[in-house]
Formats: sequence, structure tokens, C-alpha cells
Amino acid sequence: MLIYNGLSEFSKNENSIVTIGTFDGLHLGHQKIVDQLVNSAKSLNAKSIVISFDPHPRQIISGDYNLSILTTIPEKSEILKNSGVDGLVILEFNKTLSQMSAEDFITDLILDKIGLRGIIIGYDHRFGKGRDGGEEMLSKLSENHGFFIKKVDAVSVNGTEVSSTKIRDFLLKGNVVDARKFLGRYYSFEGVVVKGDQRGRKLGFPTANLMLTGYKKLLPAIGSYAVYVELEGQRYKAMMNIGRRPTFNRWDLAVEVNIFDFDRMIYGDKLTVFVVERLREEIKFLSVLDLVEQLNKDREIALKYL
Repeated sequence: MLIYNGLSEFSKNENSIVTIGTFDGLHLGHQKIVDQLVNSAKSLNAKSIVISFDPHPRQIISGDYNLSILTTIPEKSEILKNSGVDGLVILEFNKTLSQMSAEDFITDLILDKIGLRGIIIGYDHRFGKGRDGGEEMLSKLSENHGFFIKKVDAVSVNGTEVSSTKIRDFLLKGNVVDARKFLGRYYSFEGVVVKGDQRGRKLGFPTANLMLTGYKKLLPAIGSYAVYVELEGQRYKAMMNIGRRPTFNRWDLAVEVNIFDFDRMIYGDKLTVFVVERLREEIKFLSVLDLVEQLNKDREIALKYL
């Protein structure tokens, strides 16, 4: 899969089938759209092109600069590559783009710069200034410019429609199980191992302290979790704490991972964390002994989930 940072890198191809969206999370609903895109392109010997945006449009349109995202651009790229997409075009979402009408976006950018044989849209997809673009507008343009439209129906899990907003809400409540059902995979994030207080080693639970690499990447709610971690292509069982360590009167947010049956110095290495199940909320313990006792219990429970 080729990745294009803007339209200047893209060579126009009239035999392109595209889909357009932020695709934050690339959840089951997004995956259905991508599958339709790839299958349509293969059947017509065309190129499948995903057009996405960075930063998240809500940060520009609504000024929601604190919005945390579910998938970084590298994560999104990897998922799309594995889905069989031919190309990913990342457009910078700025004030100018936010003021562009849907019709101008299609004619000036997609038709003129990318080329368009067909477009795949979600059941409720709206775009352009004031969200004035949708299936009806695209149908009118398709008659003049000769491209086709395919609409993909919504995906529901247990009667609930899958959306990035719902996944974000699940994670903020620590409900990583329902988030996984909507994503179709474990929620994950990456971090670089940095030196911490080394208190965990003294307690018999050495931890890898992580500094997140994804800008504005959403973390699940504060608490302890059963997780898998991936290091240099190998996966390990582990438990993780996201919290402020009140037992030690530390209030800065930290992400600490205790990798089971592991004894290597990995400062500076990158870990990918796959969140499996929430074990408990963060607790302020009366003593270090109480904390160690709970950590032993956490490990036993985590191993059952893993």
C-alpha cells in the first residue's frame, strides 16, 4: 500500500475507487466500508484509495483540541495495508478545508486531483462545510461526471450501532471488552520504555514505564488491566496499571506494565500494549504489604483472562 501525504504526491488515476472519512478506530463499521472498497476495486481492476484526514476534523471545526483519538496515522496505515487497500491519502484538515463545500471538495480535489470511477460511502456519511454533502448530492454529481456510488449499511453489535463515539465512551469507562467487540480487535497503543522510580522491582513486580508515542492517543480509564505486550515481534502476558499511584503520594499519570516471567532491561524499546480486560479500579493502600498482596491477586486473575 502506498501512503500519500497530501495530493501533491498523488498521480491522478481515473480508474480510482475511493472512500472518504476520518475512520478513527477503523472499527467494524469502517472495516465493512473498506472491504466493499477493496472488493469493488478488484472486480473492476481499479485502484482502491482511502482518503482520510489529520488532525481529526473535530479539533478544527469544533475547537475540540483535547479530543483523544483511537487510531494514530501509523496504526491506521497498518490496518488498511492488511486490508488490501492500494493507497492511503492523508489530507491536512485545516481551516481552508473545513470551509470547502462538499461539491467543491468532490470536483476540485477528488475528480481533478485523484480521479474517480466510483465512491463507497457509509450509510450516514456527511461531509463538506455545514455537512452539506451526502448521498443525494453525490448522486447528482455522479450523473454529470460518470462515477458510481455504493452505500454500505450500518454494523450493529448486540443491537447497538457501532461508532467511534461509543468506543471512546467504552474506553473512558474502562469497558475494554465492549470496545473490543466494536473494534473487532483488542484496543492497543504504543509506548517507549523509560526509567521510572524502580519501586516495582523492590516489590517483586518490576514494571516497564511507558511514554506514549501516539499524539493524543486515548488511554482507557484509570485502573489495572490484563494485557498482552508485543516486543520485537514477540507477545508476552502482562498486567498494566494506568494511574496516579496514590499509595506513594504520586499524582502524575503513569502507565506501568509488569511483564510476566520476563527479566530484561528494555529502556528505550518500544512496546505495543493490547488491552484485554479491566481488573479493578486504582486503590490507595494503607501499606506496601497490602499493595503486594493485591498485586499477587491481580496476577492470578490476569492469567485467567490471558
